[in-house]
Amino acid sequence: MNHNKFFYFLLVTIGLLAASCNKNESDETNPAPFAKSEESVGFHLGKRLDNPYSVENMQRAYDSLLARGQINSTINITATHLYIKLTPQDSVEMNKILADATLELFPYPLDYEIYGEGEFIVDDDDWVATLYTVIPINHQLDNGINYTILEYCYIPEDNGNNSDLALLEMESLRLTGNLSQEELNAMQNMRFLVPPLQYPNGYVTVYNTNDNVYEAVRNIKVRTHRVVKISSAYTDANGYYSSSTGFRWDVHYSAVFENSQGFKVWSNLGPFSPAIHNVGWHDNAGYNITIGSNSCAWPWATINNAALDYYNVLCPYYHIQKPYNGLRFWYLSGILQDFGSGYGGSAPMLRNLTLSASSLAEFLFVIGILESPNLAVATAAAYGAMLCLPDIFVCQIDTIDTRILRRYIFHEMSHASHYAQVGPVYWVQFVTQICYNWITSPNHNAYGSAPNNYNNIIGVGEMWASYFAYKCTDGYYHYYHGLLQQNEWYAPQILKKIEDNSDGITPELIYDALIFPVQSHQELKQELISLYGQSAIITQAFSESGF
Repeated sequence: MNHNKFFYFLLVTIGLLAASCNKNESDETNPAPFAKSEESVGFHLGKRLDNPYSVENMQRAYDSLLARGQINSTINITATHLYIKLTPQDSVEMNKILADATLELFPYPLDYEIYGEGEFIVDDDDWVATLYTVIPINHQLDNGINYTILEYCYIPEDNGNNSDLALLEMESLRLTGNLSQEELNAMQNMRFLVPPLQYPNGYVTVYNTNDNVYEAVRNIKVRTHRVVKISSAYTDANGYYSSSTGFRWDVHYSAVFENSQGFKVWSNLGPFSPAIHNVGWHDNAGYNITIGSNSCAWPWATINNAALDYYNVLCPYYHIQKPYNGLRFWYLSGILQDFGSGYGGSAPMLRNLTLSASSLAEFLFVIGILESPNLAVATAAAYGAMLCLPDIFVCQIDTIDTRILRRYIFHEMSHASHYAQVGPVYWVQFVTQICYNWITSPNHNAYGSAPNNYNNIIGVGEMWASYFAYKCTDGYYHYYHGLLQQNEWYAPQILKKIEDNSDGITPELIYDALIFPVQSHQELKQELISLYGQSAIITQAFSESGF
């Protein structure tokens, strides 16, 4: 197993161990009907293309135009960009690459034909973690990032409708076989006049199964490219995007789930690329990306919108501390097939568990990654890996229901808000105990079946996350949540009873009581009484559930 496959195996293993929160929960209502759309089954690469933007091909096109007398000006064709391949050797280098927000990273080469739509599917037997991008000739990559120059490129900037540069670009596309027959016919009909520049724009929407409407997918990146000429733009609150780079012919479109607010949704490739929904070749004037409920991008778009609402609507509304903006959501499809159907999710906050080497080694030993709490191994391997791990896992679902998936995201982000309050040392205890239960119990019962000295910290975390997800889902959006029907031993309904029966104890005040020392129901009860009084009401709410 090469080092890249081992790294990926490490990520998936941690995901399996951690992805136990809310697993296999079902909804009592019938799922909404599917929205009709073409099914996304993935795309693949065809034959390699002759890059029309290479310096060599641009020079050949220039010479061709000169020979025919179609161009008179002198054009100095020198490299403006580099088409490069990055093959990170370890997770530290990978993190440096990901930290460069100026890079438009692709998990597949750009100089190949692209067929089909959906997610890029890799062959597990051949896959090596490799990224491709195009950078300006003077762009300085971070020290320690190794790359291979695939080609020196000359990519003219937008250059008007009838300039010599426009003729040059068109001629190079023609000579290298990068114009379709339809495009060649259009050129002949126009008597080889340069077609006008068009700036791709449009809307990105996703089907909401609860409201039976398409809604805007907000703040995600829409990327357009033709071989190595690339442009991108973010959608606004209405899902609208508009490219600042013009194209003269059809371009390839993709929705990239990298939110302008700072968080990302990953798919099966994990940290190597945000989830990318390729939607094929379309008119250079624009294209509306419509994501139906049978699209592979449906969960990515739904997660994106739910997370954005949690940040910008729900936390301010309830005065709850927001998670940090750089959250990473890893949506894993197919990972729960051996454990039954349904959802799976967890919020281990692995990117933020900044621990001592000994604590980290002990953590990896407990959850089964290390055979022994080896300090040297943990220091050398795990620190770098942590940087490329997600904060929140969401595993495959078998019910396409906007309400249910939003509820899960609100639950996991409630954990992330809790983490913001208590910090990494507390969170390691919380995650470690869940993982230990998952490994050792016959039925992978991650929460345990009753409170004890070890499970108490789980009870506090799950109690809060279930309660606040209820407030977000049922209380704000009026989606059915089912909190009072839950029979979990940690009894999240206790907090609702306190809110309903107390004098002014709101979700904000409950959250303020979730400080570092509070690791059991009894400690939470005492902290609430200490802060807000109302001992009889608080005590009764806990005692009715056996605490």
